[in-house]
Amino acid sequence: MPSANISSVSVSRFLSHWDRRFLRIAEEVQSWSKDPSTKCGCVLVKDRRILSTGYNGLPSNLSDSLTRYQDREFKLATIIHAEKNAIFNAAKNGSTTEGSTAYITWPPCSQCASALIQAGVSKVICPNPNLSPERWKANFLIANELLYEAGVTVIYFGESDKCQTETAPSVGLTGLRVSFTGTPESPEKMKTSTLSSVADLLPRRLRDA
Repeated sequence: MPSANISSVSVSRFLSHWDRRFLRIAEEVQSWSKDPSTKCGCVLVKDRRILSTGYNGLPSNLSDSLTRYQDREFKLATIIHAEKNAIFNAAKNGSTTEGSTAYITWPPCSQCASALIQAGVSKVICPNPNLSPERWKANFLIANELLYEAGVTVIYFGESDKCQTETAPSVGLTGLRVSFTGTPESPEKMKTSTLSSVADLLPRRLRDA
């Protein structure tokens, strides 16, 4: 897929009432996670019908005690993210995810972006990764690149739905777009709606992460 100039990406529409409904369900699903530090929910939808849901947690039939979640090394090695759990649950139920939309309460990481692409998800609606905690940004921006290259439509939203843009090649923290060819590209500013303060639009779940 040819590269696109990120500065030419237009500001997206406000989320529809159906989008808001499914995002509220995703918010509820994320509350089921037992991870005390980070909770994420994902809802896969097609033709306004929920195919499956998922939240971040340890695999089924394993003890998911608080002690295990507090062991960061163990948690990172074993936890299944919400997007993958939603995909796995759809497979268990015999539901095809081809052409579905993923409503997610966090931007997908690079591994989850790859899983969504493989599952045939055609649209992702999630918070803007530019508003995420510093330690997550680099990975979220790589995920953005993967989704863009695969032709998956991504709608980013802010807390007041004023910060949506369709996916495009990412602007990194240094102002250089992530480039898989290893060749830096000129800094370009993402076109978004005017914000009085980034902190005002930062979802509480990301501020507290």
